[in-house]
Amino acid sequence: MKILGYSDSQKEIIVRGMVTIASLNRTKSLSQLDAGLINGIQHHILHADINIEGLNSITPVDFASAFEDENHAEQAMQMLIITPYSETEANKQKVELVDNFADALGVHPETQTLLHEARDRHVLAMEFCIYRKLAPGMLKGDKVIDKFKFLKNALVAPKYDYDLAMKHERLGLLPEGTLGRSIFEFYRTRGFTFPGEGHHGINEDFILIHDISHIIGGFNTTPEGEIRTSAFQGGYKMDGHGWLFAVIGVLDFQLGLDAYTGPATVKTGQLDAEGFAEALEMGMNCNLDLFDWDPWAHMGRQLNDLRKEYNIVGAKDIHRTPPEGAWAEPPETWWEDAVTYDKSNKSFNITGAE
Repeated sequence: MKILGYSDSQKEIIVRGMVTIASLNRTKSLSQLDAGLINGIQHHILHADINIEGLNSITPVDFASAFEDENHAEQAMQMLIITPYSETEANKQKVELVDNFADALGVHPETQTLLHEARDRHVLAMEFCIYRKLAPGMLKGDKVIDKFKFLKNALVAPKYDYDLAMKHERLGLLPEGTLGRSIFEFYRTRGFTFPGEGHHGINEDFILIHDISHIIGGFNTTPEGEIRTSAFQGGYKMDGHGWLFAVIGVLDFQLGLDAYTGPATVKTGQLDAEGFAEALEMGMNCNLDLFDWDPWAHMGRQLNDLRKEYNIVGAKDIHRTPPEGAWAEPPETWWEDAVTYDKSNKSFNITGAE
């Protein structure tokens, strides 16, 4: 996604639309998180600084009349759709207002459907919506048969694979500050398993880009960090589904819905609105879609050089600073005392593994 330019009057109208939804047409006061989300979006996406306390509400018809361009209308609508996520449950009255604005604009993006599923807490329907939209773009290959083969390999990926584990283990031999060394330190300081050594049976291509997004964007492995990483990924995703991806972390760690099944434990009320908007802006300013990128061609390059090349501004180094309670000193020679590898049939067994 890219940040579109808006006139000053359009910026104010978008902010008024968000205020209208958050305050239910000015019938209730804005919560601290309401205000934080609205201000975060206006500061980082609209690049505006409008005093929201003195704003009047706006009708859907007046809102729609401000946007003749289809792209600007859709992006404006996406900002309204985010507004109800300031609560731990998608408020039905707020969602109804969102629908009224969408009807007036004649714009009904896929994120509106996702908002309905969040309102009704239909987790399976949400998962279906997310996978149906995002999976084709995450499957590598230009032809359908190539995408099918990639999906097959992902679904049947062995949980234990010695060669694949060693491929990742060797990243620890790369010079300090390189992408590969940073990945090694990110995994090992948190006690994470590499693909091939019990890594949930998921193909490495599905999980590595997410973890690299944590590293290159500088977002730690906390609930707040997961929300930011999802927003960052949605921001740099350029195939039209970026806004859908951007809210996955919010669904998991603000509303407590397991929208995108993974190893993390879902929670509620973890949204840092300013951090979410900041990460979204960082992704939208990135000049590369990392989903279409081969990380293995860049493992020996310095992490900071990659950030400069891809216009990732303001990232912090978090690969050696795990959250409190993470496993800080994993064994360096895990394969010597924890692994049995039968080369005759390439079976890979780890002590204590199921």
